[in-house]
Amino acid sequence: MLKYIIIILIVAIVIYSLPRFMSYSTTLNTSKPSVSKMLDKGHLVSISILPIFSKENDSYNEYFRIINYIDNISNHTNIFKRNKISIKIQQLSLNKQLQWKYLHNIIHYAQRKNVFFWISAITMETLDIEYEYYLKLLSLGYKNIGITLAAYNTSVSKKIDHILSLKGHVRLVKGIYKGDIRNSKTIDIMYYKNAIKLIDSGYYHTIATHDFKMIRKLYSYNDTFYKYIELAFFYNSYNYVQHMLPKMPFKTDFISFYIPHGEHYSFLKDNII
Repeated sequence: MLKYIIIILIVAIVIYSLPRFMSYSTTLNTSKPSVSKMLDKGHLVSISILPIFSKENDSYNEYFRIINYIDNISNHTNIFKRNKISIKIQQLSLNKQLQWKYLHNIIHYAQRKNVFFWISAITMETLDIEYEYYLKLLSLGYKNIGITLAAYNTSVSKKIDHILSLKGHVRLVKGIYKGDIRNSKTIDIMYYKNAIKLIDSGYYHTIATHDFKMIRKLYSYNDTFYKYIELAFFYNSYNYVQHMLPKMPFKTDFISFYIPHGEHYSFLKDNII
């Protein structure tokens, strides 16, 4: 009797665990229709992988599969005109040494595949460590990496100045978490001020905003910025973006949509500005 009880318990555990493992292993497949839709429209995609990693598992290896996937769906030889991946370092591990080890391995492999990564340093708790890792990668000569910085953090201006002095790449956002700037008008000022720096650099960066008044204002400042600056949007705002783009005084195909891949994406909200 005890033998049968043990067998039943084992079967129950397997059945309970199976859906979770299956959903993890197929999360990239669930994103593929969205990716295909964007590619068919002539847009780029930036895939964000969002499982929560730990010291005890090797789930970070999922990145290597996604790097191969991005490589296969990207036809352009210019790395900036290819599809990209977004990474949040704090999800690699809670252990700092493992964070760096995993990140270094991932970026090294991605460079071999000519795949660009964005580090998403947008929460106050992780700004310094992700910025530190980004600078370390630049010092090691990696060219396939950029960093996401949010205009609602007062540190953004100084960091962008330093990154530009190193010829690094920035994806500028207003922010969807919490920073030390709460006033929306001040955030707009910070965004415009730093977007101008990116435009003046004359090379690749990303302006990520759904604020088309801001985009129009940047166009008034420099009517050719969209030729080397990528415009980025959230996938869930696709219809709004398609409605607004024809109203802009310029046309560009240098546009990307941020598509989440993974189970843990509860922080993403609709109509983010």
